[in-house]
Amino acid sequence: MKRLSTILIVIMTALTLNAQEESKPFLRYPALSPDGETVCFSCKGDLWLVSSEGGQATRLTVHPADDIMPQFSPDGRMILFTSERYDNRDIYIIPVTGGEPERLTYYTGSDYGTGWTPDGDSVIFYSLRQFNYDVFKMSINGGTPVAMTGGHWDGEYAGKVSPDGKKLIFNNGSGRYRWWKANFAGNTNSDIWMLDRTSEEFTLDRITSDDGHDLWPVYDQASEVIYFVANRDSTVANLWKKDLNSGAESQLTDYSDDGAQWLNSNPRMNKLVFEQNFNIWYFDPTQGSPRIVDIELTADYKNNPVKQMTFDGYIQEYDISPDGELAVLVIRGELFLIPTDEPEFARRITNTPQREKHPCFGPDSKTIYYVSDRTGNYDVYSYDLAGKNEIRMTSTPQNEAKPLCSPDGKRLVYYRELDKVIVYDLENNVESDTIIGMFIDLAIEPHVEYDFSPDSRYLTLTMAGETYETNIFITDFESEPVNVSHYTDQCFRPRFSGDGELVYFSRWSRDDLTSTFKIELAPDPFEFEEDRIDSLLLDMEKEEKEKKDEGDKDQKAVEPTKIDFEDIHKRVSRALDLDASSHYPLITADGESIIFVAGIMGKPEIWSACLEEDDPDLTQLTHSGQPKSDLKLSADSKYVFFLEGGKLKKLNIKDKKVENLGFTAEMDVVVDRENRQKFQETWWMFDEYYYDPDLHGVDWDRIREKYSPLVDEVETEDEFNQIILEMMGDLGSSHINIYSRGGGIKKELSTAWYGFHLDQDELDENGLYRISLVLPNSPAALADTPLDTGDYLLAINGQEINRETNIYPLFSGQIDKKTIFTVAKGPDAEPYDVTVKGTEFGPIYDLFYDFWVEERRRMVDSLSDGRLAYIHIRRMYPDALEKFKLEIVNQTQDKEGVVLDVRYNGGGNIAVHLLGILIKEPYIYRNFAGYPVTSENKMRSKALEKPSILLINNGSGSNSEIFAEGYRKLGLGKIVGERTAGGVIGTASYNLIDGTRIRRPSWGCYTTDMENLELVPRYPDITVENMLTDIVKGRDPQLERAVRELLNQIGDKTE
Repeated sequence: MKRLSTILIVIMTALTLNAQEESKPFLRYPALSPDGETVCFSCKGDLWLVSSEGGQATRLTVHPADDIMPQFSPDGRMILFTSERYDNRDIYIIPVTGGEPERLTYYTGSDYGTGWTPDGDSVIFYSLRQFNYDVFKMSINGGTPVAMTGGHWDGEYAGKVSPDGKKLIFNNGSGRYRWWKANFAGNTNSDIWMLDRTSEEFTLDRITSDDGHDLWPVYDQASEVIYFVANRDSTVANLWKKDLNSGAESQLTDYSDDGAQWLNSNPRMNKLVFEQNFNIWYFDPTQGSPRIVDIELTADYKNNPVKQMTFDGYIQEYDISPDGELAVLVIRGELFLIPTDEPEFARRITNTPQREKHPCFGPDSKTIYYVSDRTGNYDVYSYDLAGKNEIRMTSTPQNEAKPLCSPDGKRLVYYRELDKVIVYDLENNVESDTIIGMFIDLAIEPHVEYDFSPDSRYLTLTMAGETYETNIFITDFESEPVNVSHYTDQCFRPRFSGDGELVYFSRWSRDDLTSTFKIELAPDPFEFEEDRIDSLLLDMEKEEKEKKDEGDKDQKAVEPTKIDFEDIHKRVSRALDLDASSHYPLITADGESIIFVAGIMGKPEIWSACLEEDDPDLTQLTHSGQPKSDLKLSADSKYVFFLEGGKLKKLNIKDKKVENLGFTAEMDVVVDRENRQKFQETWWMFDEYYYDPDLHGVDWDRIREKYSPLVDEVETEDEFNQIILEMMGDLGSSHINIYSRGGGIKKELSTAWYGFHLDQDELDENGLYRISLVLPNSPAALADTPLDTGDYLLAINGQEINRETNIYPLFSGQIDKKTIFTVAKGPDAEPYDVTVKGTEFGPIYDLFYDFWVEERRRMVDSLSDGRLAYIHIRRMYPDALEKFKLEIVNQTQDKEGVVLDVRYNGGGNIAVHLLGILIKEPYIYRNFAGYPVTSENKMRSKALEKPSILLINNGSGSNSEIFAEGYRKLGLGKIVGERTAGGVIGTASYNLIDGTRIRRPSWGCYTTDMENLELVPRYPDITVENMLTDIVKGRDPQLERAVRELLNQIGDKTE
C-alpha cells in the first residue's frame, strides 16, 4: 500500500512512540488450580501465580528459556509446564511452592503438556514421534511415553482426560500451529473428538465439525458439557459450549474486537480461564459472565535489557572500497568499517535503534552511501569517512533502497517503491531522472540489480515484463531502457565487465538451473590471417605504452563503452557450459577469466574458468565445502571477497589462499528498541509487499496500534515471535510465519532414529517393548541381524529396559553411532544382540513416506486387479517433477489408467509442468522396423496419454491446489476426496534486523474467472472424507472410491 497518510503516521509514531503508548504485559496460557482460587500463567517467559480474584502476581520460575502452558495437578500440588531449556521443548513439573523443576521428556522434537490423568500419576502431552503429532501419556515416576492416539497424517493435540479417566478429548487440524489465524474457515480447521478409553477398539466420536476452528476443549463431565473456543461464521473467536445430551451449542461470550484463546480449566473442568485482548479472564459457568483477572506484575529483568555484544562475523551485507583498502560491513543493522588487510577492530559508523543497510562506496573510497529507516521509512544517506559527517539525501514519504554510485562519482541510482529507479545528480544534489518499470521486489531481494558501465555512461538493470519474466536492460539515461537479453525465464544480477565490452548476468531456467550468460556489447571485428603480424606488432606497441604509463595511472582516461544495440540480443551466449548451477559470477579486469560459485563436485566452492578459450581450464579455488555468497572482485582482480558463514573472506586468486578477515565489532543492543525495529519492519513489509493492496480489508494501522504496546514488555524471542504471528494472523492469510535465527539442538545431543515402531498397547498394558513395524531399508532393517516385527527389546547398550525406563534418553547422542539392542523373539525367549546405526529423523521420515506410498500402490493394484497405476506427488518441487517423469513411464506402461494423488502435498511450483505433461494427446505415432508403435510425445518427451483420476484433501495446499484447479479446468479427469486447504499465495522471505526471518506473501493467484484462490479451496467432484478412525485402522475410503470411479470410466477391458 502506498498511502501518504499511513506513512506520515508511521513517521510520527516512530519518533514519539514511547511517549504516546503505555506498554502492556503479554499475559498467556492461563491455568486454574483445583479449588479455582489460583491462576498460573506465562509472562516474560516465566510462570506466575496470582489469585483468581486478581492482585499482585508472584514469579514461580525464573529461567532464560520460555516456560509456557502450565497445568495444575489434580491435587493442586504440582504444575506441569513446557519449556525449551535444552534447545527444544520438553515437559517439566514443579511444585506450586516453587523449587527446581523436574524434567520428564528427553526428545529432540517438541513436547507440549496439556493435562494430567485424574489420579495425578501421569501427565498428558502431544508430540511428533510417530510421523505426526499424537497425544501421549507418561508417568511422572518415569517410563517411556505411550501414544493415546494414532494416524500417520492427521495430527492430534490439546488432549485432556475426563475426570473419571474413561474419555480422552482432543483436537485435530491446523489449529495446533495456526490458532492465531483470525476468522479462519476452511477444511484444515480444528475439530473436537472424543476417544472412549474403555473400548478395546479405537472408538471415536466427532464432537464438532464446523468450518471454523473449535479449539482447546474442556470436558465438564458432571454436566456433560464441552466448553471450547470457536470462530463460527468467520467471526472473532468466542467461548462456546456444547451439551452432549441434546447436541445443542450456545455462544457464551460476544467479543468483536479480539478473539478468545487458550481456554483452560481447573482439573475437574468446571471452572474456566482463558486469554482475550491480552488479559486473563476467569469464568465460573454457574456464576454468570466471565471477568478479567486484574493482575499487577512487578519484577526485575531476568535478562539484561542491554546486550553487550561482540561480533567477529554476523555480516549481513558489505562493500569493498574502489581502492581495495576498506570494507564497510552491515552487522545487526549498523555500519562498521574495517581495513581489508589484517583487520583487528571494526570502527562503528552508525549508531541508531533503526536499521541501516545497502551500503556502497563512492569512487573516492571516502564516501559511503546507504539507506536507513530511522525516520519511519527508508531514506538515502551519505557518510564522509574523513570528516565523519552524515547527510540525509532524501526525505520523501516513499522508501528508497540499494544506492549505487557511478564510477565517475557524478550519479547515484536507487530504487523508490516498486516501480522507479531514481537517478541522482551528485554534482548538483538533485534527482535528475526517473526510470519507470516493473521492479517488483528487486529492492529487497539479496542481489543488486543494476550496474554502471566503466565510463559511467550506461546503466544495465533488471526489469520485469508483463508475464513477470525478468530481463536485462541497458539505458544511456537519455533513452528508454533497451531489452538486451530477450529471455522468457528469470535473468538477474547484470554486471558490466571491467573493460566495458560485455554485460554478464545470471539466468534461472525452468529446469531449476542457474547459468551465467554474457552479452557482447559490440560485434567483434573481422580478423584476417594476413593481418596477424600487424596485430602482433600493435600489441607490442600497446604493451610498451602501458609500461610507460604505469606510473601515471591516475591520469589514464577510461575507455568509452561502445554499444551497438542493433540485434544485440543475438549476441547473448553462455559464458559457462556447466551441468551445475553457477552463482555470483565475476569477470576479471582483463576479460579473460570468470570467477563463480558452483557445486560442481557436490559442494559449493569458488571456481575460475577461461572465458574465451575452447578449453575452459576449470580450476577450483576454495575447498571449505560451506555455502558462499556475494562475491566481489578487487579493482586489480587479484582478490575475491566473499561471505561464508557470516564472515568476510579474502581469496588470493593466484595462490588460492583464503584469508578470514577476522575482527571484533562491539555493539550495545537495547533489546526493547531492537524489538520495536523488528515489529515495525514486519508491519512495513506487509503494508508494502502483501499480495492484496487492500490487506484483506483489514485496517492495518489499527492492527499495528493493537499489538505495539506489547513489544516493550517481552523478554524472550518466543514471546516476540508470538506477537508477530498474532499481528500477521489478523490478516486471516495463508503463507505467513516467523522463523527464529537459532540453530536448534545440536546433532550430538539429538535423538537417534532406527526405523521401527513399538506396539503402544503392549507398552501401555504390559510394559513390554514389542516391535510392531520395521520400515524397509531403515537401519533396523539393514542391520547384520535385522530387527523384525514381533521382536521384543530387552536392553539398550547394556541397560535393561522395563516399564519405568524412558528409552529416549538412551537414544540421545546416538546419531551415526552404534546402538546395541538386546532382542528376543518373545518376552521369555533367548536374548541376542543386534547392532544398529542411529540416524536423523529426516531419512526415517522419507522411508516412512515410501512405505505409505507402497501401501497405496498395493491397494490400487489389488482393487483394480492390476489394471491401474498409482502415483503420489509428494510436493511441488523439482525433485518431485523428476520422479513424476520417471513414474509415468515405469509405473504406467502396462496399465490402463492412473490414480494421481496430491493429498498431503503442501505445495511448491511445478504444477504448470505436471499439467503440461498430462494435457498432451497423441498426434502422431512412431516405431522402429516393425516393433510396437508409440506416440511422438512419449518418444521425444514425457506424456501420460491414459485416463486418470485425482485425489485431493485438506492437506493439499498452495501449488497442489493450483494443480487441482488446472486438472479440473483442462478436463483431465474427475477429482475425488475433500476440499483443499484454501491457501494459495506466492511467497518469498525477508530477514529482519537481527536475522529473524519472516515469510512474505506477495503473489496472488486467481482462476481464469478471476476468483481468488486464497482462502477459497478447490472442491472435488466426489466428496469422500477419510475419518480419523479410517487412518488409524489403515483404511483409505478416498482411494477406494477413486479406483472404482476410474474403472467405471475405463469400462470392462473385454468390451
